[in-house]
Amino acid sequence: MNRLSILVALVATAFLFACSSEAPQDVDTQALYDQYGAEATAEGALPVEAVLAEEELYVGETVKLEGTVREVCQHRGCWLTLDTGTEREVRIDVLRDEDGEYKFTVPNYLSGQRVVVSGMLKFGEPDEEADADAPPRLEVDASSVLVEKARA
Repeated sequence: MNRLSILVALVATAFLFACSSEAPQDVDTQALYDQYGAEATAEGALPVEAVLAEEELYVGETVKLEGTVREVCQHRGCWLTLDTGTEREVRIDVLRDEDGEYKFTVPNYLSGQRVVVSGMLKFGEPDEEADADAPPRLEVDASSVLVEKARA
């Protein structure tokens, strides 16, 4: 075969593979996650470690963080923290309504589970016990929390 025939065969093969590949399926959020708070999807979620590495880009913005729960409020489920792989903490606070009531709460047994949290990222108040040179804690005022369901 000459070069032109080989080129035509390669282009035709590539075209056939491109046409036969399936379009990506929409992710069924309800099948993969338990949802708390406002309706949300996991699409576009950033690993908490990535946001922590470039926090100046995200503070003051609405973010979607993905991570593993380190600790949960055992009283009401009104806050949780995400494991960052460091000593630094990222705290997730549930939003309150006009009457001061929590808009939603999460189960208090989420430690170790994967979540996707949506909300406004901000710097928290300094911890009285923290080292004066320690970076400020990051907080998210959460509008939603998606908890990854256990896979069978």
